Amino acid sequence: MGSGIWRSRGTGLRALDAAGTAEAVQGLATLQSYYARAAAMRGYGSESPRDCLLLLTEEVGELARAIRKSAGLVRHGSYADADSCAELADVQLYVVHLANVLGVDLGRAVAEKDAVNAARARRVHAQA
Repeated sequence: MGSGIWRSRGTGLRALDAAGTAEAVQGLATLQSYYARAAAMRGYGSESPRDCLLLLTEEVGELARAIRKSAGLVRHGSYADADSCAELADVQLYVVHLANVLGVDLGRAVAEKDAVNAARARRVHAQA
């Protein structure tokens, strides 16, 4: 996992290596391919981007509820079935499903966006 992100180490930053990037992109491509098949088999193949986004938003709310439960925050109502791991998995699957519905290569998009973020981080840390 450590090779897959930028992280601060003392005074410098350690960059993601090319093999780590390729591994991450391939992992997302595998997950996207798997979920395209799973969604079709489960009858979710014709959902619109709007439907996917609304469902994703619901799952983010359920994740927030699970995190509130684990943090011991007061909530009116119950925390029944609030499980951070399960809800985080649901959020991930809906992000992947939304990417599929939109025709986005999520691995490529993540790699490109991470490169932008890495360049920004280098600039910020160079100025510090």
